[in-house]
Amino acid sequence: MDLDAALARQLQYEDELLQAISQSVMPLDCLVGSANSAAALSVSMGEQPARQAEDLLAQELLTWFKHDFFTWVNSPPCSHCGSSDMHASGMAVPTAEEADGNAGRVELHTCRACSCTTRFPRYNHPAKLLETRQGRCGEWANCFTLCCRAAGLEARYILDWTDHVWTEYYSHAHRRWIHMDPCEAAYDKPLLYEAGWGKQLSYVVAFSRHGVTDVMKRYTKQWDQLKQRRTLVTEDWLQHQCATLTANHRRGWTAEEKAEWEQLDRLEQAELADHAKAPTTLQEHTLPGRQTGSEGWRAARGELGNPPSSSSSSFAANATAFRMADDDSVQSSKPGRLCGGVVRASGEHTPHQTAVRAFDGGLQDKWLDFGGANGGVTWLEYRLLPAQPAAAVIRYSLTAAEDEPNRDPCDFELEGSLECPAASGTAIWRQLDKQAGVMFPSRHHTHTFALQHPKPCRSYRLRITAVRDPASANSVQLAKLDLYTLLDPPCQSQRPISEAVTALQAAVSKAAGSKPDSAMAKAVDTLLLVLANILQHPGDSKFRSLKLENVKIKAMMLAASEVGQVLKAAGFEETRLPRQGKQPPELALTLDNSETATSNVFHTLTLLQSPHSMHNPAPATLSQGQRQQSAIQLQKHVSQGNTPAQELQGPEPLGNGEGELSPDDMQLTDDTATPDMPAEVETAADAGAGAEAAAVLETPVAHSDAGQVPESQPVAQGSLQASQQATHDTPTAQAVTHTPSAPQRQAKYNASASALTQLHKLQLQSPSTEGTQGVTTPAAAARQAGNSTESQSAYVAAGQLDAKTLIHQEFARLMTTKQYTPNEAAVLAIQNVRTQQ
Repeated sequence: MDLDAALARQLQYEDELLQAISQSVMPLDCLVGSANSAAALSVSMGEQPARQAEDLLAQELLTWFKHDFFTWVNSPPCSHCGSSDMHASGMAVPTAEEADGNAGRVELHTCRACSCTTRFPRYNHPAKLLETRQGRCGEWANCFTLCCRAAGLEARYILDWTDHVWTEYYSHAHRRWIHMDPCEAAYDKPLLYEAGWGKQLSYVVAFSRHGVTDVMKRYTKQWDQLKQRRTLVTEDWLQHQCATLTANHRRGWTAEEKAEWEQLDRLEQAELADHAKAPTTLQEHTLPGRQTGSEGWRAARGELGNPPSSSSSSFAANATAFRMADDDSVQSSKPGRLCGGVVRASGEHTPHQTAVRAFDGGLQDKWLDFGGANGGVTWLEYRLLPAQPAAAVIRYSLTAAEDEPNRDPCDFELEGSLECPAASGTAIWRQLDKQAGVMFPSRHHTHTFALQHPKPCRSYRLRITAVRDPASANSVQLAKLDLYTLLDPPCQSQRPISEAVTALQAAVSKAAGSKPDSAMAKAVDTLLLVLANILQHPGDSKFRSLKLENVKIKAMMLAASEVGQVLKAAGFEETRLPRQGKQPPELALTLDNSETATSNVFHTLTLLQSPHSMHNPAPATLSQGQRQQSAIQLQKHVSQGNTPAQELQGPEPLGNGEGELSPDDMQLTDDTATPDMPAEVETAADAGAGAEAAAVLETPVAHSDAGQVPESQPVAQGSLQASQQATHDTPTAQAVTHTPSAPQRQAKYNASASALTQLHKLQLQSPSTEGTQGVTTPAAAARQAGNSTESQSAYVAAGQLDAKTLIHQEFARLMTTKQYTPNEAAVLAIQNVRTQQ
């Protein structure tokens, strides 16, 4: 056991010229700057204890060396043709030039393509390695230790007698030596070789400018078994040699220097003794086998490792450092996405599969953590900066990585915390959502989940408790995690939405004092359910398509044209959907799947649910506080099945009876036929009524702030005007200016339905002829004509009413009889008019 030669190698790293050469090839300013920024971020985020720049610099240096500076060589490429198809063919004596680089041996590799031989000298001088920047573990550890010393770290060279070498540095913050393996980019994983690679260790000795130390106990939890393999020398001889070499090396030191390092030696010995006795942690069970080198070479050395045992990683035991999420650019492509925060994780695979990659918006990379292997629990955290306000996430989405489906998250929880670690020291996590058995049908598939109980939080943590196949997966991976919070719709959308909602509110107020009928109330309820379903199922396109032949949608559109205007302002557009065969296209209102459209829906529903809604005119915009509180309440009602529509109406829940308009309600299906009507008549009637419902979108609706009809839109004199005046003068109308109790709200909606006839006199009118004064609405004309079919025919003969107007007129007449539902009245009106024609 030649300890002197290894110590002489270590002393080369103290050469100032070598350190200067090393600094010249290192991006030291960049590495130090990044470490200082991360240390400052740790302090501002309240980490306890805060991470120190020295430790972060060591990690930055490790990542840079592994991925940007040095290269692993199994066989060198052919020096003649450049082929990589090489095989080892022997050894050779070093040339003089190779000997100058301290090449102890030279490997020969023969090209299978051209049969030429290429020399691979195994250099040992660190200055030469700064030039070649390639090799295997010997070259890697040799050059890396020099770079650590050049960067100012107190580093030492570690020699494993079973043919491996690495580096340690002394952390002043942790007051201990920390393991670093540049080949594997492994930081502070001393059990990597025994627990991960499956090596049968025997002797591990550290060499530094301060002396020689046997550090075997740091790298084993099987000391009693390992001692049986330590047969090269006696334990007493080894300890004596280490002590003698250390004392000789420190000769000439001052008393203060000797005392300082002797104290450090005693602390290290105590730490080594405790480490060997401590139980193996859960994380240490999941350490991987060797990653560098060809599989055949690793297998021959017995370093592929054993499958990890079932275990889990503990939270915050070895969390990564906080890093800026670097996600500002994502906000433009994903409106509403939480941005501008910092991220960390239970673990990561540096440098390209880090926690930051899960939030950068791209699909080219991913986050990967070996701690999630075989039943392991792993986590990914997003935290807002201290200057950012708490945010209420209303939904989140997970996107699968590009490969290995078995690594996909399957069981997971989203947790939130409002605590400030800088003040409380430890965040208190609350479960916001829990999913089990989630499967991703394809690579890069995205699943979106709506939160049932959104709460303003400063930190969000995705805690993954199981992957798709724990038995075969060696890690957990995720391409993207997106958190969506309350979103301001585009400025150009806010005013039209607000005006349309105000118009609907005015229509409801007008209907409040009329005779009992539920058509208006049901129309409002259906509208609220449509919007709520889109937010509850943001990724499901079937909730964004409203087929106008559907019974509920048709009734909603015919009951109040203001509903159509609200949908149009929110972004719905008229679409013709193709049918099978030669049937004519089907009319529908569709909303695209963009985040902007979703934000418009959210803004619309927030206005409808605001304290002003249905009682006082809505303001043009809501404050952030009002919108956030409304959003939280809204999501709570939707998730519990108590939708906004149910809360307003009370009895008679629509759709599937659980406060949700089902897909069958959103899209016309075969079972939506009107009872007791021949199929051939029903098809024609539904097509016509669907067209009439679509026409409502094109009907101009304008109201003053008081809810009156503007002067530019005159109506017939007589009972209609008297009814409108009475509506605004009665105590019932006054009652809607304050927030009513539940019984009052129910009474208001029962009364509002009775005004449906008067409402149709206002909204189911044909466009006025420009310049014509005193134009009479079709409904008023029908009333003045006695609502008789003879009068209708007379109007047709006079050319004053077309088929569309007659249908509106007939619909209004039928509704006054109180014998038909809106759907029945619409179908019968079409049938009657066609019979007359």
